[in-house]
Order: sequence, then structure tokens, then C-alpha cells
Amino acid sequence: MPGKKRRADGEEVTKAAEAAKAAEAAEATEAASEESEAEVEELAPSDGEAEPGEELGEEEQAESGGDEGAVLMHLNESQERFDYKVTEDEHCNVSQVVFTRDGEEIVFDRPEDEDSDDWLMWRLMEKGRIAAQRNKTLHAHLTEVARIMQPYSSGQALHQSNQLSAIPPRIHWKHRALPERIQKQIEGKYYLTLDQTVSDIHGRKYCPRDEDTGSMCSTTGFPHAIAYQRDKGRGKGKSSIEYIVGSCNAIKMVVRLKKRTTVRPTENKLEDADVDELKELITSAHTPSEMEKWGHHESSVLLYLGLEFASTDDGVFKPVPASAFSKTPAFNALFAPAESPPYAHGHYEVEMRGGRATFGHTKGFRMAKGASTANLKKEHKGRLFRFVIKTLNPFLCGLGGFTVRSLPFVIKGVLHNDAKSQERFVETDDGIVASPPSEAPIPPKVK
Repeated sequence: MPGKKRRADGEEVTKAAEAAKAAEAAEATEAASEESEAEVEELAPSDGEAEPGEELGEEEQAESGGDEGAVLMHLNESQERFDYKVTEDEHCNVSQVVFTRDGEEIVFDRPEDEDSDDWLMWRLMEKGRIAAQRNKTLHAHLTEVARIMQPYSSGQALHQSNQLSAIPPRIHWKHRALPERIQKQIEGKYYLTLDQTVSDIHGRKYCPRDEDTGSMCSTTGFPHAIAYQRDKGRGKGKSSIEYIVGSCNAIKMVVRLKKRTTVRPTENKLEDADVDELKELITSAHTPSEMEKWGHHESSVLLYLGLEFASTDDGVFKPVPASAFSKTPAFNALFAPAESPPYAHGHYEVEMRGGRATFGHTKGFRMAKGASTANLKKEHKGRLFRFVIKTLNPFLCGLGGFTVRSLPFVIKGVLHNDAKSQERFVETDDGIVASPPSEAPIPPKVK
């Protein structure tokens, strides 16, 4: 760098600090004297003197600013007075600081003697830089949290039954027509299936051992357990066997693409399909200029996951509203992480690759606290839930086979009252017997 260069030693730093303190003290004394004189002038009678009751000190306080004024003074300090560069590692251990003032470099090296006063000041500087780095990281994380929560805490959130809702009560799905010849090659041949762990590896169905002891199904898949359920209170109806999803366990939903291949006129073979087969059929019906106008939803096969009441039989997806629960779940979200409306690129939009798509493919997702069967309002008591997976590709959205629904289930906060961990039972010709953990289906690995 141009200009002179010198290296500051400990004695020079001490002398400079003492000189700076003396100068500051002199300036403070002079300022106090000037301020005292100014006060005498202000107290003298004048035409502009304030009447009793008027606030005389506000302007002075605004000018001085107190502690805030001192901070602003440092922030607004002219950057032309000096510049500096810091050499440090990833842990904020500073090895050298170089100041540049009036074209001259002043170099400060890390003190070698850890018992010296200079080393204490050096460590204080490093701790300040560590704190600043932590604040920067925290600010980045809070900014991301604010971005995620913004739709639920601002005017973008949707209203339903005078409450905020993560999902609108009625969804407007995007549809685009395909030529009839292409539609016939897709509809009825290709379809979606949902992995549901309701049997062991031998195909024997899981079932409760008795009315007091249920059976686990899948610890982190779907459903979690199966057990007898009964309404509380006297004179209630008979108990029934229901599948259970526990808020205490993670959920993973695996959706697969299948196809029917004709072997004989009266016989079809079911086999796995690749999503690229669908893409090729769709693109074959369009010109390159038409495809240039497509967005992500037209050029890929995205799936959307939602929650509805199982008593909905008209085939139309009607999301469970947050207002259906006596104690409204936090942020009116039924899943954790929170759900978003379709086409919003949220956590529950997953692209199908190859022949499979997995919701919660890393750590899974959970039901939100408060989204449970026991917390349903009186008018919804006894209703079961089910998951709905729908295709967002507008060419496939309205076709048969591209919406799949799960088995009905109840939602509970915990499972230990209904089934014990890793305890499973199956029904055989000899009655209900225990099924060892080694015969439980192994969840497919996520590629």
C-alpha cells in the first residue's frame, strides 16, 4: 500500500491512549464551561422566553441524545478519518489489525504474552467480533423464520369463519385439456398409489389383540397404529377399530406411479411406471412454441398433500379448517411444518421423480399440537380424517387416477395408551398372534 508504514508497540499504544484521554478530558471541561455560559444566557429574560408549563428541555435533549446520541455519533463518524483491515480465522481469532490513517499504515499484531494488559484488550476485541458474528447468524435465521410465518401473520393470510386459515375453504385447481387421443393413453392406464403400512411382510393385516391392547403399524410411516376406539361417557355407542396417527411420531407418505399393461384382452398386468412416460405423452401433443410458455407445474409432475374429513364423499377436496377444533392450533396450521395453499411452493408440494414421491422424506412431518380428534368441536365429534394427495400438473389434475386418498384415521397426541412400541399383532387362521419386529415392512429408502 502507498504511504508510510510503522508497527505499534505496547509502550506507544499506552502513550497514545493516555494522550487521547487527556485530550478528551480537556474537551469535556471546555464543553462544560461553554454549556454553563449558554444556560446563563437562556435564563436571562428575552422576547422568546417560554411561558411556565412549556417544555424547555426537549430540544436540548434531542440535540445531545443521551446514550443514543453517543451511539449515533460513532455510527456517523467520518470514514475518511481512518480505515482498517482485520486478519482472522473462521473462529474470529484475530492475528493482525492494520489501520490506515493519512496514508500511513499502523500495524497491531496479536500479543504473545497472554498475561499482559494488551492481551486482555485484544481478547475483548475478539469477543466483540464473535458476538457480532453470532448476531449476524441469528439475524439471518430470524429473517428466514419471518419469511415462513409472514403469510400467517399478515394480510396475505386467508380468513375462514372469522379466523385465519392456512388453506382456503375451497381450492381452485388449475386444469388444461389434452387431446382426446392422449388422454385415452393416460387415463385408466396410469394411476397413483399410496404406501400404507397395514400388513406385515407376509401380507397379514395388523389388528388389535383385544379391546384394551392395540397394535403398532409403522413407527415413522403411515398409519402409526390400529386399536379399538370408543366414545367417552355413559351410554355411548359400541367401540370400533380405527387406524391412528400420533402427533408424537413423524409421518412419511410415499406415493408411487403405476400402470396397467394389457397381457390378454381380459387380463392386465400392474407394474411400476416412470413419470417421464407421462411427460413424453404430454409433450407429444404440443409444439415447442407452446411449451416455451409453460411454467414449472406444466413441465413437471408435482403432488400436493392435504387433510380432509373422511366423511366427504363427493370427491372434492375440502380442507379441514382450523376452526373445526375447540382450541385452535397455533397459526391455524394443522401440520408441522405448517402447510401452504397449493401452487405456493410450500413444504407439502413434492415433485415426482422416477416413479415415486415422498412427503417428509428427510425428518418427516407431524400433526400440529391441537389438531386432534379429541379437540374437535361438538359438531365435528366422531368424524375421521384422511390424507389427500392430488396432482398439480394442470394436464393431469382432472384425470381419474391422479388423486389418491389414505385410509380414514383418528389423530391422537400420544400412542402409548393404545399400543406399545414395537408391539404388533396380526390375524391368522389360528387367531390373533404377535408379529415380531423382523416381519414389519422396512420403509423404502429415499433416493
